[in-house]
Amino acid sequence: MKKKLMSFLAILILMLSACREVRKSDYAAGPSLTSDTIRIAAIFDVMNHAPARTDFSGIYSDPELHRIIRQADIAFAQLETPVTNPEIAPSGYPAFNTHINILKALKELGVDIVSTANNHTLDKGFEGLSQTIVNLDSLGFRHVGTKRLENEKNYVIYSIHGKKLAFLAYTYGTNGLMPPAGKAYSVNYINREKISADIADAKADGADFLIASMHWGVEYEHQPNATQEALAKYLSDLGVGLIIGHHPHVIQPVKMIGNTLTAFSGGNFVSGQAGLDRKLSYVLEVDLKKDKDSGVRIADYRYKPIGMRNDRYGVEIKTDAQTASLIKGWIGF
Repeated sequence: MKKKLMSFLAILILMLSACREVRKSDYAAGPSLTSDTIRIAAIFDVMNHAPARTDFSGIYSDPELHRIIRQADIAFAQLETPVTNPEIAPSGYPAFNTHINILKALKELGVDIVSTANNHTLDKGFEGLSQTIVNLDSLGFRHVGTKRLENEKNYVIYSIHGKKLAFLAYTYGTNGLMPPAGKAYSVNYINREKISADIADAKADGADFLIASMHWGVEYEHQPNATQEALAKYLSDLGVGLIIGHHPHVIQPVKMIGNTLTAFSGGNFVSGQAGLDRKLSYVLEVDLKKDKDSGVRIADYRYKPIGMRNDRYGVEIKTDAQTASLIKGWIGF
């Protein structure tokens, strides 16, 4: 009997050691980067409600925020404004256009790639879309979600530590504005057939891990709706490993949908919107591990609370208990 019990325990230990559960860690416990770890840092809606503003240095003035973004292998942001300076004059809500200095501030912070697919993508028409891409290219950003030429790919691939990560980006719409005739390709709208085809192309291009940026949901709602939940399940079934959601301008839960880490909405990184819940956000950090069976898997994830200062366009790490409690309640852990 004792031998049978020992055999059973040995088998149990082997089974447990083989499990590859995704771990939610306390921020302070975040592991140091190793050669088999790929770290993604994500920030969310970047907007500008003050068209006369040209100084965005507050975006990168917090040294701890600066460190977190810069230590990531890839830092992502959701750019929710055209940036056409100086070709088209800056403007605020409802048709945004922001000074190029906002991109320079994001570059100084350490952002590598932005999504340009959102409901304000066409606020300045196809010309504004094109000039935004030109400005992003001039500053060395990679970008996904819109394109100037039809033969450009609908995804961006990074090769890190011998593995390929593909970023894709889609939006539910563009506020009733549509690309001009012959330019329908210029905006990645949410369409299941298109998403499936793009993912198949990215996999054929060697992608080991897929990240989808999704502009979806209902503004100012702290819970995802049925459409978001169904799309997250669809993306998970297609093999997407990480979903970075935005548009509600407030924080929604972060949770696993199947094998997919889903951040439904991270709120505003920077904006001029009023209301405490529209001034709070977080930096999402996701650690990927190279895996001999699956290629790349999520090993750990955590978040750091952030919020806007009273000057509206300064962003800082938040350490007070009240803010931490609010954000924890919205995120769910």
